[in-house]
Amino acid sequence: MYNNFKTEFKPYLDTLKEDNTTLKNHFNNDTFIKEVRKQARERIAKAFNPITKKFKWSMLPSLLSNNPKLIKNEKIDCLTPS
Repeated sequence: MYNNFKTEFKPYLDTLKEDNTTLKNHFNNDTFIKEVRKQARERIAKAFNPITKKFKWSMLPSLLSNNPKLIKNEKIDCLTPS
């Protein structure tokens, strides 16, 4: 089984690693992506109250509270998979 990993699965992982590095470099240098990230971080910073350490969910996009795969956990104020 170990030999099978080296011959079949390892080259796949190496290629996947190279592809992920290429995508990461692309998205880290794309001006549109940088601007969207900046805007998202600003919105998150505005919605977060550092005193209470909680988010004001109404200030975040509705996607965060309406995504069927995520639910808001009121006990610890975070998103968890449903």
